[in-house]
Amino acid sequence: MSERLSPRGEEDVTTTGGLYQLAADLHRLTRIQSSVDEAGSGMQMGTERVTLGVDKAVKAGQSITELGDQTGSVVSAIADISNAISEQSAASVDLARSVEHIVQASEENTSAIVALADTTGRLDQLAADLHRLTRRFSLQVA
Repeated sequence: MSERLSPRGEEDVTTTGGLYQLAADLHRLTRIQSSVDEAGSGMQMGTERVTLGVDKAVKAGQSITELGDQTGSVVSAIADISNAISEQSAASVDLARSVEHIVQASEENTSAIVALADTTGRLDQLAADLHRLTRRFSLQVA
C-alpha cells in the first residue's frame, strides 16, 4: 500500500474526521439542548411555585386585613360594654344613695312614731288623771 493518499482520499479522511467531529458536536449540542430544556422546565416549575406562593401571600394579607377589621369591631364592642358597665355602676351608686336616703327617712319615721307613741301614752295618762280629778268634783244643780 502506498502511504500517499490521493486528493480524493484526503477528502475522504477529512470528511470522515469532520463527520466524527460533527457527530461529537451534535452530541454536545443535544446534551446542551437537553440541559437547557431541563433548566427551562425547572424555571417553569419555579415560576409556578413563586406564583402559588404569591397567591398564598396575597390571601394571607387579605386574612390579616380581615382580622384587623374584626379586631377593630371587637375593640369597639369592648368599648361599648365598658361604657355600659360605667353607666350601670353610676346607676348603682345613685340607687345606693337613694336606698340610704330611704333608710334614713325610715329611721326618722321610726323615731317619730316612737315619740308619738310616747306622747300618746303620756296623753292617755293625763286623760286618766284628769278623769280622776273631775270625779272628785261633783256638780250640784240648784
